Amino acid sequence: YGNSWKLFGLEGVRGQVVNKAFRIWNLRKKEPTNESIRDSYRDCAIYCIMAIQLIDSKETEPKI
Repeated sequence: YGNSWKLFGLEGVRGQVVNKAFRIWNLRKKEPTNESIRDSYRDCAIYCIMAIQLIDSKETEPKI
């Protein structure tokens, strides 16, 4: 990701968490083709860690 994920601040990370949650919800009754449910949960965890980093660094506002 580099540092590009910081550009949209906490709102951007929140959007990524919501997208992953929707993906997990939509996959509850079917077999995934591109990404496993495990991968989606892992990505969600990573986005949460990114949010914590933004909160700790007080860089929560978008920079664009």
